Amino acid sequence: GDVRRMIFSDEHVESAMDFGARRCYAKTAKKVPPRHRTKSWNAPSVMIWAAIGYNFKSKLVFFPKLDKNGETKTTAWRLNGKRYRQRVLPSLLRDLSKDKRPLSNWIFMQDGASCHVAKETLLYLENKGLRTIGDWPPHSPDLSPIENLWNTLKRRVSMRYPETQAQLEKAGKEEWNKLTHDEINPYIDSFGKKLNRCEERRGEC
Repeated sequence: GDVRRMIFSDEHVESAMDFGARRCYAKTAKKVPPRHRTKSWNAPSVMIWAAIGYNFKSKLVFFPKLDKNGETKTTAWRLNGKRYRQRVLPSLLRDLSKDKRPLSNWIFMQDGASCHVAKETLLYLENKGLRTIGDWPPHSPDLSPIENLWNTLKRRVSMRYPETQAQLEKAGKEEWNKLTHDEINPYIDSFGKKLNRCEERRGEC
């Protein structure tokens, strides 16, 4: 049904300290792997964006950590509407165009972040012919399939013990590329079931 025409997108912060459910046991402090001895606030992290659908997986988009202001000072990089339209959406449209079906075939989900729902962003998507889901419910990560897929990615990246920024980005890209349609498709189909439960319970999933 329409669930298989939906594309779910989201930003995500991947950290080298995301151990998931793993535990480390060591007889002495010297036996503890270096990554487990690193202070969490010094651990490498990276912000990424991606989208998934039935038989569809976008490329990962990596965001820089710092923003140069033309002087010696740098500030934390922020994703705004202009950058979203320049860096993220063209990448998505290129990936969708490989399907050979018109963009109007798809229904695009993005949450209510200001860069997503900016007037210029929605107009951009409308002009490209890509329909969007309006009024996505806030604070509902359990409803979006890609939120659940992030957990899978986080677990796999964690098992590679990245200790540097470069290692973290390399692990994230390689583990994302390994994800198959057979692994992703059940997340998409599960959305229909969750939606039915929400309707039956009047929004209480």
